[in-house]
Amino acid sequence: MTRSEKEQFSAFMAAVFAPPDKTLLANLEREEPSLFQNGETSLNVLQKDYVRLFSNICGEKVSLVESTYKPWTADKTCPLGFSGDKGLLMGDWALHIKNIFQTLSLRVPQEFEGAPDHLVLELELLSYLYRFAPEDQIRRFIADHLDWIPNLRNEIQKAGPGFYGRAVDRLLDFLTQEIHFSKERQNEPQSLH
Repeated sequence: MTRSEKEQFSAFMAAVFAPPDKTLLANLEREEPSLFQNGETSLNVLQKDYVRLFSNICGEKVSLVESTYKPWTADKTCPLGFSGDKGLLMGDWALHIKNIFQTLSLRVPQEFEGAPDHLVLELELLSYLYRFAPEDQIRRFIADHLDWIPNLRNEIQKAGPGFYGRAVDRLLDFLTQEIHFSKERQNEPQSLH
């Protein structure tokens, strides 16, 4: 894949993990029809599955937020009793994403203020990085902020995967290829200019 294709794929996957709408359905039918099976090609079916998996109200509540999969802080000197707990929002990971946005002179969208490390926003940021950042920053971002996707995959699989199970598998395949590619590039002999 070219960097442009990686940028587009990351943006596309961000849309896949946002609440489904007609635009997403049309893009899926055109670009990733293999994600559909057994009559899932209706907006109503995708919306119901999204609510079932990711809704706070009546769903399985699979979290799409990085902080919930990691200890709240990596600071071993933090005196708070919950500092090593998982399942919490606005941990170190969220603060780091906010910092990245500030460094890039970007704003975290209002709907993500309470969870700037939401998968949708992280994939949009990855798309941005493919457009503007050097390879080492992209590798670092993937290693630091998308290493929780296997845990997300496991949670979706437990809840009954369907469309979103296939989507997270596709995302994980892409990230695995990127990690493998970056390791190969690190092992290439460096040319002397």
